[in-house]
Amino acid sequence: MSTLLLQVAVKASVVFLATWIVTMTMRRQSAAARHLVWTLGISAALLLPVLGAVTPAWDVSMPTAPPIVAVQTPADAPSTAAVDAPASDAASVALQPATPAPRAGNGSMTTPTILISLWLCGVLVSLLKLAGGVWRLRSIASSASVVESDEWVSEAVHAASALQLRTAVSLRTTARTVVPVVCGIWRPTILLPLTAAGWSLERRRVVLLHESAHVKRHDCATLTLARVAAALHWFNPLAYVALKQLRAEQERAADDLVLMAGTEASAYADHLLEIARAFRASAPIGATALAMARPSEIEGRLLAILEPSRSRRPLSRAVRNAAAVVFALALMPLAALQVSASTTGAAMQVPAPHWTAMQRSIEVPPPVAVEFRQAVPSPRPAPPAENAPPPAPPAPPAPPAQATRPDEATRKRIADALTMALDDSNQRVREQALNTLISMRDERAIPALIKALADPTPEVRERAATGLGNMRDGRAVAPLLQALRDANANVRRRAAWALGVIADPMAIVGLTAALKDADPTVREQAAESLGRIARGRSSASASFSQSFDVNLSMMKQDALRELEVHTEDLKKLQEELNSWRLQPAPR
Repeated sequence: MSTLLLQVAVKASVVFLATWIVTMTMRRQSAAARHLVWTLGISAALLLPVLGAVTPAWDVSMPTAPPIVAVQTPADAPSTAAVDAPASDAASVALQPATPAPRAGNGSMTTPTILISLWLCGVLVSLLKLAGGVWRLRSIASSASVVESDEWVSEAVHAASALQLRTAVSLRTTARTVVPVVCGIWRPTILLPLTAAGWSLERRRVVLLHESAHVKRHDCATLTLARVAAALHWFNPLAYVALKQLRAEQERAADDLVLMAGTEASAYADHLLEIARAFRASAPIGATALAMARPSEIEGRLLAILEPSRSRRPLSRAVRNAAAVVFALALMPLAALQVSASTTGAAMQVPAPHWTAMQRSIEVPPPVAVEFRQAVPSPRPAPPAENAPPPAPPAPPAPPAQATRPDEATRKRIADALTMALDDSNQRVREQALNTLISMRDERAIPALIKALADPTPEVRERAATGLGNMRDGRAVAPLLQALRDANANVRRRAAWALGVIADPMAIVGLTAALKDADPTVREQAAESLGRIARGRSSASASFSQSFDVNLSMMKQDALRELEVHTEDLKKLQEELNSWRLQPAPR
């Protein structure tokens, strides 16, 4: 049992890792294609024990050390004490059985038993947690109120028609969720929050399209399957990676279906961001439910929605069936593989210990090899070519409906929505909105990034300073100079770096003052940024430029000396200007 468990765990790890590598090479493919690969990989991890039992065994012997056999050497002679002993005593000693080696008592547990017990306990806890989530979802769905509004019913019918969905879906509303949720495998149910009554017609349409897309794709069943696989392989971190990636691809594939139905990408992104702001981690959502928007996934989904060149075409049934056949054929050799230990070489003979109480040597018989399992793998004929034809290469994906970049008005709406998200009380929402603004690389995002420099969270302020440096816009110089006086050293260091990247001469005074910062990393970054600004100015003096080419430890002293020189020059210039103003005007 322990050997079987170990072999299944190793094979499942190989499957998870191979699936991960394959999906990493499919970045340009659609989310539906990557989701199919993850589904096949998770299914393979569950089917490995079954396939291993029904397929002929493919035994691979691993060499082990030969056994050690004790023999009596001919040179050994009985001792004097043994010769002088009476015959009766010698016989009694010779017939005395050897003392058996100590064995574990009936109450002790071996290592394999302990490992199997730990695995069973982990599986039981994981399955109980999964069952509790399913029970909670059924409780929420059964206590929810059925939506009978004609507007909602008509929009639900419109969404089912647009997606060619033939499964009946129940539409309910409940106060126990704050975001739209779809649950149920045999009887799908869409749960809406109470705030959905005040939604606009466009938001109702995109929400129902998204949740109906999950029903059409049977994502609840696939997610439940992945949860069971993670429960059986609870000790394997690759199982949780597979579960996380599967859930992310499910959301992106549903987003693609919404966009393929004719929804404008920018409008859909706005609604998705607003719904994500209402999400809270403490919301009672079960393990097998699919929430429409989670803050931890919103960044990647927004970028995928707004990218016009991304493939969004769903997979046909023929492609899915061909992929399943190819995956099964590739899995069978791994499932049939059985690794066993075998001894190589002759037995090693060692002299037996000399027993002085025996009159004659005892010959130890050679060990008898007992074959517990002798399975000769029968050659499996290769499948005929006509039974499993190679799948035809998929047709090139058709260009998506929204192949044009968003216009200026749309980008402004997105930037405005993300700017509003910076005021959210959820730190995760603010960080995701800020990351999306930085990824847009639009000058409209600069005011929002400047605003984020005053965020109460140091991580958000640090990220905003980095984004302003990457934008290289002169409007950020003054706010970054203010950030040089931030209470957090990391924020001050990133602000000094951003000022050096922008390379505006107006930052020289502030960076020079930062050379006296209490944090050494801030001082070093300020000196490096000053050197970058000095080297970038053609009118700078050679001595001022060379002072920043020395070792990093000497930058602070060189910059301070240059600061003193310039300060004296400024004082002299100010005195000359004052004396010139005091001179009487010529008559």
